[in-house]
Amino acid sequence: MSARQDEGGGSARVDEFLAAARDTVAKVKNCWIVTMGAGGVPNARVVSPIPGVAQDADWTVWFLTSNGSRKAADIRADAWVTLGFQHDADSAYAVLAGRAEIVEGRADLANRWNADWNTVFPAGPSDPDAVFVKVEVERIELWNLAHGVTPAPFGKRAATLKLTAPGQWIRDA
Repeated sequence: MSARQDEGGGSARVDEFLAAARDTVAKVKNCWIVTMGAGGVPNARVVSPIPGVAQDADWTVWFLTSNGSRKAADIRADAWVTLGFQHDADSAYAVLAGRAEIVEGRADLANRWNADWNTVFPAGPSDPDAVFVKVEVERIELWNLAHGVTPAPFGKRAATLKLTAPGQWIRDA
């Protein structure tokens, strides 16, 4: 079992926080990704996260993109990215930050491929321009009224967690 703790050493609030973040992410079809562009200028655009598969680590986010895109170039230059998910009905948002990598392996693409993507990449998973971006989340920030994650239990700002080791999350001051 993963070690999770809040400032007092307990795991209940951290587990609640992670559950609320999972719920928010699951309810959102598209999210924003922010990469660092040339000259230190941030670039934001919408992406569609892909559901994970059994062998994925907890808090890994995948999406499909073009190998020749500005997004892919930004990630190759600076792997740190931020993903923003907003669910208005719950008055909730989750911000996930971590390191991204471009995954070009055809086996990975074939394993996760959705036939709907053939409209953008007609050659399917063998299309050399089709690549996945894999984001390993290291930091989560959350505000979620439906789950009671608001400034009251966490101080004067949204709740924030950071990953200290695989599966081990702590409250970030």
